Amino acid sequence: MSARPGRLRAVCHGALLAGALALVACDETPAAPPGGFADTQDATDTTPEPDTLLVDTVVDTTPSGPVRPEHCTTKLSPGPAPLRRLTKTEYDNTVRDLLGDTSHPGQAFPPEEQTLGFDNNASGRGVAQVHVERYMIAAENLVRTALAERREQIIPCDPNDMPALLCARMTFSRFGKLAYRRPLTSEEEARYEAYFEALLPTEGFDGAIAMLLEVMLQSPHFLYRTELGEPDTDGDGVSALTGFELATRISYLLWGSMPDDKLLAAAEVGLLATPEGIATEARRLLKDPKARDALLHFHRQWLELPKLETTFKDAEIFPDFAGLKDRLETETERFIDHVVWDGEGDLTTLLSASYSILDPVLADFYGATYPATESEGTLPERRGFTKVDLDPSQRAGLFTQASIMSTHAKYNQTSPVLRGKFVREQILCQPLQPPPANINITPPDLDPNLTTRERFRQHSDSDECAGCHKKMDPIGLTFEHYDGNGRWRDAESATLPIDVTGEILFTWDANGPVADALEVAHRLAESEQTRECYVTQWFRYAHGRDTGFADECNVFDLMQAFSASNWNIKELLVALTQTEAFRFRPTVVPGGGVGVGE
Repeated sequence: MSARPGRLRAVCHGALLAGALALVACDETPAAPPGGFADTQDATDTTPEPDTLLVDTVVDTTPSGPVRPEHCTTKLSPGPAPLRRLTKTEYDNTVRDLLGDTSHPGQAFPPEEQTLGFDNNASGRGVAQVHVERYMIAAENLVRTALAERREQIIPCDPNDMPALLCARMTFSRFGKLAYRRPLTSEEEARYEAYFEALLPTEGFDGAIAMLLEVMLQSPHFLYRTELGEPDTDGDGVSALTGFELATRISYLLWGSMPDDKLLAAAEVGLLATPEGIATEARRLLKDPKARDALLHFHRQWLELPKLETTFKDAEIFPDFAGLKDRLETETERFIDHVVWDGEGDLTTLLSASYSILDPVLADFYGATYPATESEGTLPERRGFTKVDLDPSQRAGLFTQASIMSTHAKYNQTSPVLRGKFVREQILCQPLQPPPANINITPPDLDPNLTTRERFRQHSDSDECAGCHKKMDPIGLTFEHYDGNGRWRDAESATLPIDVTGEILFTWDANGPVADALEVAHRLAESEQTRECYVTQWFRYAHGRDTGFADECNVFDLMQAFSASNWNIKELLVALTQTEAFRFRPTVVPGGGVGVGE
């Protein structure tokens, strides 16, 4: 293959940027987070005091049962459908399934901004020149490797046995359908055919095909998930997504990757035109191992597990932490995987189970007994992770796992603030405003004569600090039995006892004094607010945006389905594909913008 002309690269760059700008013209992602229901992006904390707290919930807890909001019965309410660029993980998964490439080229792309805790939020998915350059390099390397190692997978014909143009057409039509997640349009086929014919005399068949595929891998139709919907025939401003757009939504939610041939075939023959057809395909995808990785990707971000990689501890105080970090991360990942796929399957267990998935080293860390083999009564190989019962008076689900406790602590001590903030924001969906710029947020120094509770008392004594810290500290202090490593301790020192009593405030249904972190975990595991927050987190992840007023109906329906399944997580994922927000979008008006359906 001859060297790439500089002119071609410039054309590719220009096409990519021009295409991206054209697609962005259809993007109605709000410049600021949407207001209304569950508007958790507001930088100002408007949570009322306990005596005036308004229960803004879509689940009616009166004896008559939940009542769907009245406005939900008047018209479809899909909410915005922002344009989304593939994340680094989605890019890697997609080229794996498209080209059989497992080199993870997306990891060379620029760092991704997280919005609302997730890397796929559309408001943080802008593109810069460096992205264009990295996409070009990745496309060239991917195509070169694929043609060298998996040529038959890419080119389904032999140009020596048929006209080169016919073989090329077979190649780019098939490749384009997979890469763009839809059949090529007649205009696209004509353009690619002309491009191939122009390159063939100088580049030869393989060279021309390679350059054509590189262009396709840099196209906005590959890099972005475009969703324009069907024509709005009744003029209500709402459009149903096409079968191929639904197939793409399903696969990227449940696999974090492109649709497979079966899903594309289902889209092509209209099997995704009904909620039942969508549910059938969703359940099929959930049986594939790729669904485990996708579900874990959500939970890693929700629980802020990536922070563990950049968490460091004072080696004199916590000498074993550096050697435990990888194990702690593996524990949480395998625990989630076990509960969802092999165990009870529900959110309540995830938040309150008195067991975990440990190897012998972590069993020692937790003070638990690693199970012996039935045949020999001896420990199996010491690298094995397996289900291990924990002391129910010390541990309860994700709340007390050492990965969470150590990440939400300081390098030389615990942190009631970070632990309380984690519960408040990630578990209850109550964001806290940042401290004023003139406030010193350095944690109080360690003092051998003062307990952590005593050192942090200044937060409640200071009018400037009390407003926010009464939402964090009374919860965070209940976790003081877990040191900065996440290891259980009965006392801070020989002379300093631990008081782990606390209080939950500002919730819909979990307020009141608590004896310790275990009571926090069990009470919140049964809380409607916790459950709705979990639903909201999944909704944000599935749609690449925050919830707004238009989504009140969708969240209500999801809560109903989640409750009916006894809080089963896989059933929640199926329910996500059934909502109006998943199956419809505001109509795109020719010339830019959206219709009144938003």
